Amino acid sequence: MKPSNAALAVLLSGALLLAGGRASATPGSDGGAALLAEDYLRALMHMEAGAEAKEPRSMHGLGVLYQNGHGVKKDLSLAQKWYSAALEEALHHQSDPETQFTLGLIYHDGHGVARDFKQAYEWFEKASSQGHGDATNSMAVMQERGLGIPRNAAAARDLYSKAALQGSTRAQYQMAVMYALGQGLPKDHRKAIKWCSSAAAKGYPQAELFLGGLYTGGDGVAPEYEKAFFWIEKAASRGYAPAQYTLGTLYEIGRGTPVNATLAYKWYLLAEAKGFPNAKPALARFDGALGPIKSSAGRDCAKEILTLPDDTPLGPDCPTSIPLPILVEVGTRNRQRILLTGAAKRTDGRPSVEVVLSSVSVPDVIHYDRDGSAINKESEN
Repeated sequence: MKPSNAALAVLLSGALLLAGGRASATPGSDGGAALLAEDYLRALMHMEAGAEAKEPRSMHGLGVLYQNGHGVKKDLSLAQKWYSAALEEALHHQSDPETQFTLGLIYHDGHGVARDFKQAYEWFEKASSQGHGDATNSMAVMQERGLGIPRNAAAARDLYSKAALQGSTRAQYQMAVMYALGQGLPKDHRKAIKWCSSAAAKGYPQAELFLGGLYTGGDGVAPEYEKAFFWIEKAASRGYAPAQYTLGTLYEIGRGTPVNATLAYKWYLLAEAKGFPNAKPALARFDGALGPIKSSAGRDCAKEILTLPDDTPLGPDCPTSIPLPILVEVGTRNRQRILLTGAAKRTDGRPSVEVVLSSVSVPDVIHYDRDGSAINKESEN
């Protein structure tokens, strides 16, 4: 299993937030796509090849890798060296859109220069005018946040749309989120799936996980749990902790795949190892539901299969069945079906389920009876 970071919203740096993924054309753009997919070794390979060819974006990308310790040993001194080399080389090729985009990243993040949002925006704008989707996406982010330019939600929305049409992976994902949640655009589940599919097809784990969620249904679109499982598993297999946790719930409740206690343990344990906050309480709840003997066997089997090839069959002593429906699926949020997890007790002693709704907006905590009727609801801030 390929290593990855443990953050909920996995962002390497401001550069990775802005770099939306672009059609492969150079080692730098190939490396940028690999960074977005959190494939750091592939990113390193492309960036090193590009740096040998004096490509500014590749030099800058190496700086990002060394600054964050992704695929290489963290080395801030070496990161600064690559940032300085990228700046020096970029200033000799200012008419190239890829170089203009790199200069935007350099000034946005203050890599080798003083941070200057105004100059960053100007460089992104120059690259965008030459059809650079990542640069257009960067302009949208800055418009949305009011960085170096007055905040303008409508202008940001238009720029996201333009960037998505130019092929920016992150902009395509952003369009999916806006359509799914009705943020600045009318809710449209089918359009959300269309845009998210484009981003997910490029290996962007956040888009893969979100697409899996979209396939659980909403806005009159019937659930397709097998497709949901397919995309969530892809994101989880890239080492994306939120997807690993979600995949554990799918194995626990049998959505898009048969119930399998051992595989649920496997994915919960992987998410816990990356520090995903919901994984530890989920494991504790799961242990309690299965009992000491079955939970111990499940954990041991899960740890063993993590050392074996992915297609290795489970041993006969590995538990698969789950004695109780310890998870429920109930309700909608933003017109999307939500898998609900947790455990709680009512004051009258009847069994119930404490549920955390995970979504882009503020999570809610709801207590449900096992038949799905709500007991109470409170907002987590």
